[in-house]
Amino acid sequence: MSVLRSTVVFYVADIEKSQVFYSALFGCHPVQASGEFVLYLVHDGLTFGIWKQSAVIPTITPGSALPSKNQGELCLFVEDQDAFQQMHQHCLLNEFPILQEPAVMDFATAFTVTDPDGHRIRYAVGK
Repeated sequence: MSVLRSTVVFYVADIEKSQVFYSALFGCHPVQASGEFVLYLVHDGLTFGIWKQSAVIPTITPGSALPSKNQGELCLFVEDQDAFQQMHQHCLLNEFPILQEPAVMDFATAFTVTDPDGHRIRYAVGK
């Protein structure tokens, strides 16, 4: 068995608000969009989707497999320090909520923003 591509999907309350956020964050338009699902090409091997929470199948019910907020994150590694600084400035200019300013961590130098639903997006550059 061979996996052709990977897609990370976040469930969101307001698909339009989240589409505006992620289009600005990624600096691109989605490759697919409907009233319930939006898909971005992050790079050749990864797509990222947002799915309107009320449209998710099977239905999300209390006690289902939906984790509580902030139990995971999307971590995006950039090429170098210049790209890292540019992305940080991009997030500041767009006034994205920053949870963590750039900091040296065990695995990389990173900063973290949050989307309108509280999902974490971490940008990092290797040491």
